[in-house]
Amino acid sequence: MPQVDPQTGQRSAATGGQLTSALRQERSAEGLKGKAKLHKDFWSQPKRQQDVYFGQNALCEFHGATDFE
Repeated sequence: MPQVDPQTGQRSAATGGQLTSALRQERSAEGLKGKAKLHKDFWSQPKRQQDVYFGQNALCEFHGATDFE
């Protein structure tokens, strides 16, 4: 997990700052909104522009679920 020291479980810029910076270049909402075919409104929200996203295209199967809230 980016910015978490696996030995202590504590957040640390030293352990993940470079990874998050690299992910932000390709996987931020700001970068994804231009490539997105779906959910352009979501990616265009100003509060999400510097957030890093990965796995949003994952396909999940839910067996027996009737409510997703």
